[in-house]
Amino acid sequence: MAVILNENAIRNLASDAGEDLLGELITVFIDEMGYRKTQVEEACLLYQYQELAHSIKGSALTFGAEALAELAEAIERRAKGGDDLVKEQLPELVACLIETRDRYQSYLDSLD
Repeated sequence: MAVILNENAIRNLASDAGEDLLGELITVFIDEMGYRKTQVEEACLLYQYQELAHSIKGSALTFGAEALAELAEAIERRAKGGDDLVKEQLPELVACLIETRDRYQSYLDSLD
């Protein structure tokens, strides 16, 4: 089962980028999740869903947000295949973006 926040991925990111930058990187990711939420809510075309899902998936994988990455990948695949029913998954994506943002904010707060 995919997790909201994979701490091993965060440790790897800290190792790669440096512990001193970890908080800043997580803050950027949190801000991006809020921005992506707005974009998803405003999108209305399949190609928009596909592009947004692809971007979300990439960021989520980088930061170990496995559940979000899996959902974004499923939406990307459906949109790429021309499945209009992908719109039914958008509320789930928005909820997952919010949950991910909140979990990473809690994690960031715990670093202080």
